[in-house]
Amino acid sequence: MMLVIFLSQGFLTSQCIAGMHIVALAAGYIDAPPAELVIAPRKQVLVAVTSNWQVLCLDHNLKLQWETSILVCSNTFTKR
Repeated sequence: MMLVIFLSQGFLTSQCIAGMHIVALAAGYIDAPPAELVIAPRKQVLVAVTSNWQVLCLDHNLKLQWETSILVCSNTFTKR
């Protein structure tokens, strides 16, 4: 369902869609709430983790803020 929203907002292109399935999705705030009573409304972000271990962070307009890979290669561990 969220993938459809991403597509309708023009977020994902055809080259990004290949092999990308969202397996986890969360929304929330990056900054802590301010102590002042009169504040500008805070905006939430959306973070998605895909099946190929990409992490995508989108702003309140579903525009990509950053993207990173959290895949760990098994060759980096030493066997004893």
